[in-house]
Amino acid sequence: MARPVDGAPPALEMRGVRVRRRDRIALDLDHLAIAPGERVAIVGPNGAGKTTLLHAAALIAEPEAGAIALSGELVAPGSGARLRRTSAIVLQQPALFRGSVLDNAALGLRLRGARPADARATAGEWLARFGVGALADRKPATLSGGEAQRVALARAFAVEPRLLLLDEPFSSLDAASRAALLPDLAKALAASGAAAVLVTHDLREAAAFGDRLGVLLSGRLAQIAAPGEVLSRPATLEAARVLGIENLLPGVALLDADGQGWAIRLEPVNAFTADAKLPSRGGMAADGCLIRCATAGNGVIAGGPCWLAIRAGAARLLAGPAPGAMPCVVQSSEVTPDGWRVMVSGAVSLTVHGGWDGPPPPIGAEIWAMIPPDRSCLVTE
Repeated sequence: MARPVDGAPPALEMRGVRVRRRDRIALDLDHLAIAPGERVAIVGPNGAGKTTLLHAAALIAEPEAGAIALSGELVAPGSGARLRRTSAIVLQQPALFRGSVLDNAALGLRLRGARPADARATAGEWLARFGVGALADRKPATLSGGEAQRVALARAFAVEPRLLLLDEPFSSLDAASRAALLPDLAKALAASGAAAVLVTHDLREAAAFGDRLGVLLSGRLAQIAAPGEVLSRPATLEAARVLGIENLLPGVALLDADGQGWAIRLEPVNAFTADAKLPSRGGMAADGCLIRCATAGNGVIAGGPCWLAIRAGAARLLAGPAPGAMPCVVQSSEVTPDGWRVMVSGAVSLTVHGGWDGPPPPIGAEIWAMIPPDRSCLVTE
């Protein structure tokens, strides 16, 4: 986790930053602040403005409005070139040039005026930290994708940036290369003390990387908090979809009698496959079923339409009835790299991932589904 310096200004602060691309607003940030040493991951769909955010932070995309400060210094006319040197950006493609691996790793230092011998010595140290020191004399064209990205990271760290900006640097790598590189990146960040912003489509990568996780939608930061908070309690329906929540069940929001907790009256589901039937040992009322929920996202109001968001891995399947459980019929099951995934229907349609003991129930089995209140959230558009 990050250890911000007490009283130190943010490594990056953006207020009211708006960037236009041709005829549309690509980025419209109210406020984003990254503490010194903090790691923040940003996810969002294509076209959400993730790369534009990084380019604005790197001072290579000029906003039409707003203010940007790096380490407490406000970017002003004439200061951009100097402040740009306090950060480094790593792209999806490493963009290595002619010359040796060591020449590439030393390039940033050379462009900043470092003596050749000093630049090569520092670059060599960072190549070694990223496990590619033995490749210093190789040509970039001979490197694997993972090796090339390690060289690009060594080049970025060699200039001792206060802020590291990462634009999906692992997206072209295979799973094994990503899994090996992420811990090395985390160690390098801890050693350097640099703050970092990563934009990515990979939720696992984002959750593993960041002290905080942000969701960018249509150029706006819809949510930013600790990864566990964001992944289990999305702020809106669109955020829930971007965050890969498999179960989004429509209904009406209700407040508990004491006004302290939430519930949802789910819309009844009438469309089943031809051979599906409701379990014989009880059923839901015709007007749907009531599910309690611990939290609600932005804009949820009592009596208004909403969706119950619950991850497939948070739901449970039970062999028999229990308080709050819903009767269901198993519709299908499939094996995934992370275990079995089962689809059930009954009062609602639900996807459950690994939420049972023993082998998955067979198709057509009558079972009960449980949605834990503390693992679900109400959301609205």
